[in-house]
Amino acid sequence: MASPEDFPPLGCQLLHQPGPHRAHRTPHAPHWPWLRMWLCPHRPGSVVVNASLVFGGRAPGPSPCDVLWALYRKVKTSGQMLGNLSLAENSLISDGADLITLAQETISIRFTAMRPFLPQLLVPGSVSFVLLERQILQQVTPVVSGFYKASPQERPLLLFSNAEQWVGVYIEYKFQTPIPTHLQGLANHMAQNITDPILQKSSIVANGEKAELVLYEVWLQILGQPYTKALEDKTSPEFCALQGQLTRWVKWRDKVGGSGKRPQEDGG
Repeated sequence: MASPEDFPPLGCQLLHQPGPHRAHRTPHAPHWPWLRMWLCPHRPGSVVVNASLVFGGRAPGPSPCDVLWALYRKVKTSGQMLGNLSLAENSLISDGADLITLAQETISIRFTAMRPFLPQLLVPGSVSFVLLERQILQQVTPVVSGFYKASPQERPLLLFSNAEQWVGVYIEYKFQTPIPTHLQGLANHMAQNITDPILQKSSIVANGEKAELVLYEVWLQILGQPYTKALEDKTSPEFCALQGQLTRWVKWRDKVGGSGKRPQEDGG
């Protein structure tokens, strides 16, 4: 058993991390929670922390899964760290709720965003991170809500990574109640309903299921478009602009049934 004089430094570090109530900014925890903790040796170089959080206020406190979700998001976004404490992700438990319990209320999505990767995207809260986060969530969240006929909780877990010069995107959404784990087809639903060319549809994986796409290779010559050296770089603004233009054209052709007529030519 760890000695009592070992408790205060670790206890203070845990207590001064942003708590679950602060992450959610809900009215049921208007003050810092009171923390009571026990420490016991686990293996050389690590300890197990058993902490009790007591929330004030008259409203019901957060559920065990909500507390676990807040801690889980914090650990994931900081690279398995809580402040300067290194944590084992799979050890997180909140009042009996573990990551298996949490998985019943969460879904995961992976895909590649066709934007040049920047090192700043690894820093949550940076300008680059916030701008791309807003663009992606505006596209993805409504589609996810429509598929499950329920709105996920605010503040999903979102991480960016370097995917061969493009941006790898990982999202986890949490719902208020367990979702049907047997419900398949989210990846296909996203591929069919998200029109932003930033999302590489062939890369979509939702809940371990990959989008089923029929791929065609098309060659065409664009008249009046001068070729520049920058078009050889898939991360250049010139390449991204032309790619977006061609993608929107393909989507428009599909929408009008390949007639080649613009909507006003059909009297629309």
